[in-house]
Amino acid sequence: MRRLVLATLLAVASTLLVAPAAQAATYSVSIALSTAKADVGQVVKISGTVKGTKSSAKALSVQRKVGSGAWTRLGTVKTGSTGKYSYAHKVTTAGTQYFRVIAPTYGSVKQGVSASKTFTGWAWLWLAQQPHFSGPARSFWDADATVAGTARPHSVISLDEARVADWSVGRRCDRGDFTLAVSDAATNLGWTEIAFDGPLGDSWYSYPGAGDPRKLGLKIEGAITLSFIQRSSESARLVGARVHCNVPRLPAYSD
Repeated sequence: MRRLVLATLLAVASTLLVAPAAQAATYSVSIALSTAKADVGQVVKISGTVKGTKSSAKALSVQRKVGSGAWTRLGTVKTGSTGKYSYAHKVTTAGTQYFRVIAPTYGSVKQGVSASKTFTGWAWLWLAQQPHFSGPARSFWDADATVAGTARPHSVISLDEARVADWSVGRRCDRGDFTLAVSDAATNLGWTEIAFDGPLGDSWYSYPGAGDPRKLGLKIEGAITLSFIQRSSESARLVGARVHCNVPRLPAYSD
């Protein structure tokens, strides 16, 4: 009987000796975004809950990574009495970016890092300030164009009947605001055109000659290139044209 008891005690002791140590606790951090995309200047809310010892009134680090860059701290936020937090971030750049929230170590409770959430910033870009391929037409860029007696900034002014410029938008933009016009003193009722290769083929939008400028709000989602073409011998303007894109700057033109 004694031998049986001794064997049992030895077995229990052996089990205790090889049992793994209990893992240290780690903060659990959840994260959610109020929207997956927004324009520069708009606000995205980053919120969630922290679980673990002393999770109330806990200072958290809110971080962002833009593209393939490094993580940087946006700011700090404290949890409420139930461990919930909410942080308002004003979008500052277009493009793909990521957010995460970190709860720092406290005592024996290890740092907790949330999952990263993907977000896309959008911005309106002036076409006159973007990389482009210049056609044979003589032209002035990012200039003030006088239309109906009013100077309009961020315009492209062409002096010749020819292809003026091409831009690579590469499906990065979803819509654009374009105003097409010719010189206030024009006598040749030619055409001024903005063109793009949409998913169903080339699309053309024209303004017939002199008179009031024509403003066009166009959907260009899926377009690869944009073109400005002058088919009048009179001076023509692409007035204050801008495109809504998910990059901070269009790439160099490639045919």
